[in-house]
Amino acid sequence: MKVPTPVKWVFDRFPVVQYQTTPQSKAIAYSDTVNRCFEFRDVKSSMHNPEYDGGNSKNDNSGNDNFQLGVYSVHGFEIGGTDVMLARDPLCLYAQLSLCKKNNLRLPTKFEEGNNEKKNQPKLDAESTLDSHFTTDVVGIRKPGNKVVILSEKAHKDERLPILIETTMNGQSKNIKRYVRSMDSIMIILDSKLESSELAIGNLLDTTVYDAFLLCTIHNNLVYETYGCSPDTLHTLSKRNRFFTRHPQISSLSLGQIYTPSPSDLEKQLAMAKDILLLLQSTHDKFSDYLRLKVASYVLALLHLPSFGEFLRAECSKLLDDSTTIVKDFL
Repeated sequence: MKVPTPVKWVFDRFPVVQYQTTPQSKAIAYSDTVNRCFEFRDVKSSMHNPEYDGGNSKNDNSGNDNFQLGVYSVHGFEIGGTDVMLARDPLCLYAQLSLCKKNNLRLPTKFEEGNNEKKNQPKLDAESTLDSHFTTDVVGIRKPGNKVVILSEKAHKDERLPILIETTMNGQSKNIKRYVRSMDSIMIILDSKLESSELAIGNLLDTTVYDAFLLCTIHNNLVYETYGCSPDTLHTLSKRNRFFTRHPQISSLSLGQIYTPSPSDLEKQLAMAKDILLLLQSTHDKFSDYLRLKVASYVLALLHLPSFGEFLRAECSKLLDDSTTIVKDFL
């Protein structure tokens, strides 16, 4: 078949250059993975968790079972002269603190080897994190580690984080089995640990206060920093925690349109959230352990938003002190 003259003319004059392949070393790929992984530190005694049984239960992490908590992003939170790495999103942070309590672990720190906060790095999917389940000890032996990992929301079919990637390795057969828990599964488990009388408080946090957090994040142009996505992809983020059912206007946007909360809606949501926080301030000493963790997760996430930081320090100092105390417990 003869090539048409116009097509031949274009291809004859197109600057064809053959470039050499650029080698991608495994060391570089491994380094990129490590820089998105922040390892929980072990606690050698039961002083932080009275329920810890000294490693005799299935919660013991000294064997080959381990987990990775997939979150959108982390930031350094300085307390007691130490920078600990905390998830920015309140639901991700709730899962992170709960894992510390359940497994008798300490929070990851910023300056440990392999723990380095970097911006504008492409995120990993669930498959890319499998090898990073293993760390190398001082004698060069690879062993499993429990980590917080920055992932893309595409890591799970639901496109929502956090997710929990649990891995079990049979030491004899070296077979690796992995189970990925969805965000909904994680939240159902955590909510089951609340007292029945506390479920209403938990629901207020996950609706009114969560909505205020997300609206303020959008309003202050912190969507990419917090969730790793651009404002024109909020249609996916709005499905998380059923945000779109309480703010249906976001569902009417076309793909690519940027959602901006109206000043009246924003002020109304802020006022309701602040009223709830003031109510919690007066009753926080009666909370169960897991409700304290949940409240602390929201307080610490809100603390870095311009609309809430000053309010929390001035009006909710006791609630803020209790939240920082929880973080200190996991140092």
